[in-house]
Amino acid sequence: MQSKLCNDQDANVRKSLASNKNITEETQLILAKDSSFWVREALALNSVITERVQLILCEDEQNVRITLAGNGNLTRAVQFNHLSPPRGAATLS
Repeated sequence: MQSKLCNDQDANVRKSLASNKNITEETQLILAKDSSFWVREALALNSVITERVQLILCEDEQNVRITLAGNGNLTRAVQFNHLSPPRGAATLS
């Protein structure tokens, strides 16, 4: 069923699927490449996304990465290696 929904023409259907806590990794991987920013942002907020999907979303546009950074269930590897500012980079204090 998820494979049908992730290809639905209606972005709201795909966005709803991206928010589903029972989403499979296969579906996550498809939605991580969705043409709709809103779908990818909803996926970035989902606490059950796998590290593999987190890494894909780390390469997305800035708004998706910011949303992903707010996901409380990111793996340490993603938090420290992909979402941290580069060493020596200026930070806001």
